Amino acid sequence: MGIFIITSPKENGKLMNSQLSKTQNLYFELVNNIEEKNIDYNEAKSIINNLKFENVVQEKESIVIKEDNENIEITLSNNNISILEYKNDKNIVLSFMNANEAKEIGNEEKYSMRLENLSAENLGEVMKNINPDIAKNKLFKSYLDVLQLAGNNKITKEEVLKIDSTLSQPEGKNQLQNTLSSKDDDYNLSSVYNSEGNLLNMSFANNSYNIVFDINIKNNYSNQANFNLQDEKSQKNLIEIMN
Repeated sequence: MGIFIITSPKENGKLMNSQLSKTQNLYFELVNNIEEKNIDYNEAKSIINNLKFENVVQEKESIVIKEDNENIEITLSNNNISILEYKNDKNIVLSFMNANEAKEIGNEEKYSMRLENLSAENLGEVMKNINPDIAKNKLFKSYLDVLQLAGNNKITKEEVLKIDSTLSQPEGKNQLQNTLSSKDDDYNLSSVYNSEGNLLNMSFANNSYNIVFDINIKNNYSNQANFNLQDEKSQKNLIEIMN
């Protein structure tokens, strides 16, 4: 899966606090302190208390902090913070895991971000703000058109090929009879079908930005996007979208 690297949004070395909500401030403040000082939960608790959150629920190995339409979940391991996860009502999820946790599960990166279950229209608008070049790409547009159909739960190979006729069986992979894919410079679109010719999964990827989108067709459909935005402009655009 693609990974989104997001460092704390900084300007002249300082957090851009005015652009962040209270809960986002807490998330980035904790990330900074874990990265720079390797703080444990006792030290994190004082940061949480300083920001005066009223709705804090502590369980044995996790803490959930809620504020308006946002929340942060902290997962603990031996009183150390192993995973931080921020969610809001726009289906945006930011997560951070400490170096030991990342290494243990084989992740190269500690930071990730995803957008969950966005409509084709919303996802298209988000991408226009994050990266206009990707938003204009023909394979990305094909992906959005398929996503538009995904709410019907059943999409046939023929319907997908009507949307994008450039999809074809990958060369040299005869064993993958149920796979169709297409490539356009740094962009890839791939799809997998069951024995009846119905779509099971479609993925869009941009290798330069390590952006990956997945549609998974089950009884319902889900759309999950993962990002790796390393340039400062894209990160600032994301903060604006989040707020």
